[in-house]
Amino acid sequence: MSYKKPHYYTPEELAECWRLDLLNDVKCSEEQAANGPYYPEKGINKESLLEYAAKCRREAELPIPNQFKYSKICG
Repeated sequence: MSYKKPHYYTPEELAECWRLDLLNDVKCSEEQAANGPYYPEKGINKESLLEYAAKCRREAELPIPNQFKYSKICG
């Protein structure tokens, strides 16, 4: 196998991935809140799912956290 130079994501690429991941959590949480399943024994109910979706939506508007600003992928 030949050597491949590591790919470094730009801060813009990482920020976009960060936001898309959070927005995917919003979508999944809202769908689960509407349709279930719920796990009340674990505190997962309609209200908690909607709260989590709202939290993710707020975080998606913020700058990317410092610990996620730099990434190197070897491929």
